[in-house]
Amino acid sequence: MALSGGTPYHLPRPSVEDGVIMEGAVGVQSSVADLLTYSQKVMQAADDQISRNTTSNEGSPLKQVSTLLENHINQSAAPSKLERSYALGWIRTMLPGPLGTVGFNPMYVEAMPMTGSDSFSLRQSLNSKPNDYVELARKSVETSNRLWSQMAEELEDARIPDTPVRELSQHVGSYYNVVKHWHMEVWVGQGKLYMCHQGDRKQFYPLEHYNHDTFTWLLTRDQMIRRGLFPVTKTEYYILAFGQGEDGQIDYVLWRHDPSVSEGETFKRLSGSASEKGLPLLASKGKQNALGAKR
Repeated sequence: MALSGGTPYHLPRPSVEDGVIMEGAVGVQSSVADLLTYSQKVMQAADDQISRNTTSNEGSPLKQVSTLLENHINQSAAPSKLERSYALGWIRTMLPGPLGTVGFNPMYVEAMPMTGSDSFSLRQSLNSKPNDYVELARKSVETSNRLWSQMAEELEDARIPDTPVRELSQHVGSYYNVVKHWHMEVWVGQGKLYMCHQGDRKQFYPLEHYNHDTFTWLLTRDQMIRRGLFPVTKTEYYILAFGQGEDGQIDYVLWRHDPSVSEGETFKRLSGSASEKGLPLLASKGKQNALGAKR
C-alpha cells in the first residue's frame, strides 16, 4: 500500500491459521490467469444453468450460479434504461456505464467515468476523449490525505476544553456487544489509557481524553496503513463515549462504528481490570506498537 507521500509500504502476508478473521480470505492463493479461467467457467456455468433451468452442471462444482449473478440490489441513483446492480459479491453494469462504483472509489472520487459506448453512436465513441485514470488516481490521493487532516480538525473544533476526567482506572474493563461475540478491552499502562479489540494486545490503541467521559483513538493515515487497517474516514468512528450506570460508575461504551446505525452500538462492561486475566500491559518486544512502528 502507498503512504501519504506516495512511498510504497509492503505489508506482510496475513497468517493463515484457525480462528482468525482472515482464515477464509487467504485460504486460497491465485493468479490473474487463474482468475480469468475461473471467471470464464462461472459464465459458462451460468449460461448452461439458465438455459436448462437448473442449479448445477455436470462435472462442475459451481452451484446456483444464476442466483449468484442476478440482480439483488439496485445500484442506480435514478431510473435508467441501463442496469447497474449488486449481485452476490458481483456488481452488474450494462455498458456504457461507470465501472468501479463500489469499494474505495466512492470515498475518494466524485464520480467514476463512463466506460463503453452507445451502439448507435459509433462516431461519438471514436471521437470521444479517453478517460484519464492517472488524473483520477491523483485526485484520489489528494482527497485521501485531505480527509485525514479534516478529521483531526473536526475533532479539535468540537472539543470541549477543560472538562474533568475521572481516574483512568475507572474506565478499565472488558466491554461486550449484545450478542457477546465482539468486545473491547480497556486498560491502564504507563499512566495512559489503552484499548484493543477481541483481547489482541499486539494491536492496541492509545485513548486520548476528549471531553468528560469521552476518548478518541484517531491515528494518522500512515499509521493506519502500516498496521494494515481499513482506512475509515468517518470522524465518529474514532470516538468512544463511556457512560455510567445508576451507581455513577462507568459500565458501558457507545461506539458509532457503523454509518447505517446512527445511534451507535452499546458495549456493556462485563468485567473489571483486563490485567486480571494475566495479559501484558503493552505489546511485547518485536510486535507492532500503537503507532505501527516496530518496537
